[in-house]
Amino acid sequence: ALRAWVSSDNPDGGARVPFYMQQDLGGSHTLRGFESYRFRDDKVLLLQAEYRWYPAPAVELCLFADAGRVAARFEDLFGDLETDAGVGVRRKSDLMTYFRLDLAKSREGWRVMARFSQAF
Repeated sequence: ALRAWVSSDNPDGGARVPFYMQQDLGGSHTLRGFESYRFRDDKVLLLQAEYRWYPAPAVELCLFADAGRVAARFEDLFGDLETDAGVGVRRKSDLMTYFRLDLAKSREGWRVMARFSQAF
């Protein structure tokens, strides 16, 4: 699975988007090796790749890598990206994912995430 996301807030001249409404990176759906809401700014770039396979009918394993950056200016998005990598296991049916457990490593250390939700 491959995913790319670019977002840009463009407030009126002289205005600023409040920090609590800015796009963010970090947490179980974006940069999994970082805490939720770890990075915030007006512009966001996120790249994700997962290799998924089924060792049993209702169990999915995955290897993943995430890279992303936030910046005040669009041209600054393509500098040094924050990265992480890890492994995950999902308990699935044909219609949905019941449970997922991810283990991710970033420059800030290891992070374990357990969720009862749909995997992206």
